[in-house]
Amino acid sequence: KAAVTGMQSTGVGSVAKHFCAQGETTGGVNASAARIGERELREIHFPSAKACCEAGVEGIMAAYNEIDGVYCHRNAWLLRDVLRGEMGFNGVTVSDYSAVEQLESIYHLAESPADAGRLALEAGMDQELPTIAAYNDELKENIRSGVVQESLLDEAVLRILTMKFRLGLFETPFPAENVQAEITPADTALNRKIAQESMILLKNDGVLPLAKSVKKVAVIGWHADSVRALFGGYSALAMKENTLGVKMSMAGIRADTDSPAAENAVQKTYPGSEVVMENPGVEPLARRCYPDAYSMLGALRLAAPHTEFLYAQGYPYAGNEESGHDAALQIAKDADLVICTLGGHYGWNASCTTGEGIDAMHIGLPVCQERFLEKLESLHKPVVGVHFDGHPISSDTADRVCNAILEAWAPGAQGGEAIAALLTGTANPCGKLPCTVARHEGQIPVYYNHPTNTCYSMTGGTPKNAYIDGAHTPRYCFGHGLSYTKYEYDTLRLEKDAIQADGVLKGRLHVRNAGNKAGTEIVQFYVHDVAASMVRPVKELVGFAKVNLQPGEEKTVCLSLPMSQLAFLDADMRWKVEHGKVELMVGASSEDIRGKAEFMIVGDAYLDGKNRSFVADTKIM
Repeated sequence: KAAVTGMQSTGVGSVAKHFCAQGETTGGVNASAARIGERELREIHFPSAKACCEAGVEGIMAAYNEIDGVYCHRNAWLLRDVLRGEMGFNGVTVSDYSAVEQLESIYHLAESPADAGRLALEAGMDQELPTIAAYNDELKENIRSGVVQESLLDEAVLRILTMKFRLGLFETPFPAENVQAEITPADTALNRKIAQESMILLKNDGVLPLAKSVKKVAVIGWHADSVRALFGGYSALAMKENTLGVKMSMAGIRADTDSPAAENAVQKTYPGSEVVMENPGVEPLARRCYPDAYSMLGALRLAAPHTEFLYAQGYPYAGNEESGHDAALQIAKDADLVICTLGGHYGWNASCTTGEGIDAMHIGLPVCQERFLEKLESLHKPVVGVHFDGHPISSDTADRVCNAILEAWAPGAQGGEAIAALLTGTANPCGKLPCTVARHEGQIPVYYNHPTNTCYSMTGGTPKNAYIDGAHTPRYCFGHGLSYTKYEYDTLRLEKDAIQADGVLKGRLHVRNAGNKAGTEIVQFYVHDVAASMVRPVKELVGFAKVNLQPGEEKTVCLSLPMSQLAFLDADMRWKVEHGKVELMVGASSEDIRGKAEFMIVGDAYLDGKNRSFVADTKIM
């Protein structure tokens, strides 16, 4: 909702994608079937789309996958009954790339492209993207002859024209040519702040921030001296990279006509993998595109000029190549501390290990990185791991060997300087995990808001409440993230301990920075239904507050939680706020709970799903 509001405040229309459940794939394969029921759809997946509708989103893109045997692009219940009827969406529905024609070409649900177009139009799909394939001349003739209802075309055209009028596209149909966006110092500072706050300190035994006594640091890994490594798949640089001749992983991405990819040339891969070796022109390209961007290594040298930073690549981002290990271990022997950059290559082509359309069977680090960490362990040096990727780090070896781990994701142009600020302590990490991190792919799905007595909260069903070869518990829990200071929470107090089913719960607590460094704490509120008529999650995040605190400073966090937010679907699939006892929890993560309070919902209330609250209001005083 915040993203839609922010984007559309600039005068452009945004499109929310994908509707629905495209990420809930079978076998971890992009766009495969989503094996979920209506209850989970409505309680877990629909709310984000409903929030976008409340923000006035101009477009909704349907998902590639099918749900319960019905492909989303021809699912009238999804696109008409739910999206427009229940959620009140009045914008334009658009197809994902070539998805309408795929009703015929891939899913074999239609007899021809025009028949595929009919099915999508009947389901409520307004616009086919990116080119005309199924909404073609044959479909036009079928509408003209009455084989397909003309009213279906009318409603689609009406919505598209309405959007164009609303956005002023008839007055100004094209953007001005050669427009250059000016990036101000304030923009750069904001970019760096966003990058810093996106990163998460997962582990730290006190080795961070880097002490002044650390005079020589070995920096190892491909990511460390790469500007390209700072960027993710959906970035301008990732798109530009694709023109250098690596085979594409996505439809619609075309290489230059004289590139090796266009000639279907055989390209070398990293040993022990199917990943194509990065084109040597990628890094020079990245530095030309972003001349003011620093790699992590360059930023560290700038941030700590009195520290000597030795560098060796050591290993690539894929495969099992170990030829660079010895040189890297040699500089590690001479260093006071070692920083290892870890992870893959996030982008849109065959030289990438993460990105849309790039699926993997394993969630761990590349073999070349795992083996290097094992060798490094014998040196008994302090080790800091910095992880770059589009998915979180999961490695037994990294957990064992690294004294500290910083999750950096794909931080963008200011990412190198942001990492340097966090490692040297001029900035204090405050990011929290937006997901639960599995120990092993065999554990997936693992998530914090799992149903009671399932997943890692099971108290019955297995003798040890563990796998025979590992723990049930996640590697890192949802909401987890460390700081260089300490936050103390006092007692959670409720204004009332009995709330009517249509009422609002109000509570408050004090949070204090008990350390000697300024920081930001993300205070998280969770609820658990103590006894419900349906199986409910063991806990659910209902709100959070971002509290900036100077050393010794204390602030009050006030919570206002509408009971409609606690509504769930009963046995008859009606939204119900149910009487009974509810536990409210507050903490620094889903597992680091610092306070609890119970309240009673008095009476039952049934409500329209349109009127449910999504996020509790929090105020800081």
